Amino acid sequence: MPGPLVQLSEHAGKLLITDLLGKEICTHDICSLKGKKIILRSHGRDMEPKITEAVERTAALFEDPQKAKEWILAIKLHKKRYIRDQLQMIGRIAQDNDAVQLSRALDYVHANNILSATDFKAYLEYIRLDKKQERDIKIIRLNPLGGNRLVQLDIEPQKSDLDDYEALFGNN
Repeated sequence: MPGPLVQLSEHAGKLLITDLLGKEICTHDICSLKGKKIILRSHGRDMEPKITEAVERTAALFEDPQKAKEWILAIKLHKKRYIRDQLQMIGRIAQDNDAVQLSRALDYVHANNILSATDFKAYLEYIRLDKKQERDIKIIRLNPLGGNRLVQLDIEPQKSDLDDYEALFGNN
């Protein structure tokens, strides 16, 4: 089965590919060297609709989708080629964490212009560890002047005799 019919023409050192109605499909540079391939991958399928849909879907995972979308679009401008990888990682991170921590991390990365899903994940881990350490802190209040005397307060520490040290190290 043949594909669509196109017209080929040369214009200003470029190969112009149009449909039969004259609408431009793409252009290629014409190489003056023999046997060289000129490949442009940028005129393949239009990925923008799928990327836009993925951005919307990922932003919807956050409490503030508008702020998340702004941040994701900034990542897209910064890392055009890797936006799909960034979106997949942000999506996994958003599903694995609670909304409060996500919002706090989003505020931080948005305010500090951090444009990486990896750094976003690292900051979330920092928040998680910081919160865990707060829970692990145990404060024991001791008041030696209060009426409750603990057994440990009555213990007398051991004392060393200075002559033992002088015998070990010699008489200097």
